[in-house]
Amino acid sequence: EKAAVIGIMSLYVLSVLFYYMAEARFLVTSDATLLNLSMQASNLWAVIFSVIVVHSPPPSAFYVALVFVVGGVFVYELLGGASTSESTGSSRGPIEEEKEGHSYAEQSEAADRIESQLDVRE
Repeated sequence: EKAAVIGIMSLYVLSVLFYYMAEARFLVTSDATLLNLSMQASNLWAVIFSVIVVHSPPPSAFYVALVFVVGGVFVYELLGGASTSESTGSSRGPIEEEKEGHSYAEQSEAADRIESQLDVRE
């Protein structure tokens, strides 16, 4: 029995490890909103399984929630899918856009000024 518990815990730890690795890879190529909406829609697969295999229909609240999730996906795809960098036509994020036009020397001088101001205050 102890070996079975250790085996089940090991499988759980490995599945969580692989999930987080896959999630990180997904977030490199897509955005977090799509991941969140996909995770919310994953309950649909569990309900399909329970209806087909167990012959147990879901409660009516499930259908209300499903309408909200699917509606959220449509709203996101139609209206809210553009990020700030897409709306400006740039592939860089807001931090990179803010730094644009400033050379390394200018940034270094600004950092030195801030550091000297902090030294004076001490």
